[in-house]
Amino acid sequence: MLELIIIVRCSKLANLTFEIKTMRIIMETISNLATPFLNLFFMLFITIYIFAIIGMFLFGGLNYKNNPQISKFGYPENYYMMNFNDLPVSMMTLFHQLIVNNWFCTMQIFIGAYGGSYWVSVYFILFYYFSVLICFNLIIAFTLDMYASVENLDNERVQAMNLIQKEFETEAKKAKGANQLQEYQGKSEEEDS
Repeated sequence: MLELIIIVRCSKLANLTFEIKTMRIIMETISNLATPFLNLFFMLFITIYIFAIIGMFLFGGLNYKNNPQISKFGYPENYYMMNFNDLPVSMMTLFHQLIVNNWFCTMQIFIGAYGGSYWVSVYFILFYYFSVLICFNLIIAFTLDMYASVENLDNERVQAMNLIQKEFETEAKKAKGANQLQEYQGKSEEEDS
């Protein structure tokens, strides 16, 4: 019951975020990006999937604990888990590469496992190019473009509201002036009679 009360209170706080202009723009940007992000993340998933299949074909079974070919390189402990032995681990290894977390260490491990051939680096550089440079930059560019669009729409909305408010104020002044004129004319007619 207490959790429900906390959730309700937090939802009320979330409604207040729309009162702050920057937070309102961010929330609208996130809601507008939901559908396009599914497409962009699907494209990123397909890229990772394709490279995982290729990696399983090229490097499957080469990286394991206490492998004598790569133990001489002195790679960090537990990096033997970064392998291409099956699809889920291959995708995890490529996600490790995607976030650019010591990607060069992982690449060196597979260069050593492949017998020191630097042609292995072509695979990792191509993955870096397609996933990080193309897919991630598309996601970031799309996010920034959507934010700028929402900000422009919000500025136009504020300007329109200001124009409407000014129009109401002028109409109110005209109506007030007309009422005062009628009262004055009514008083002057009473004084004349």
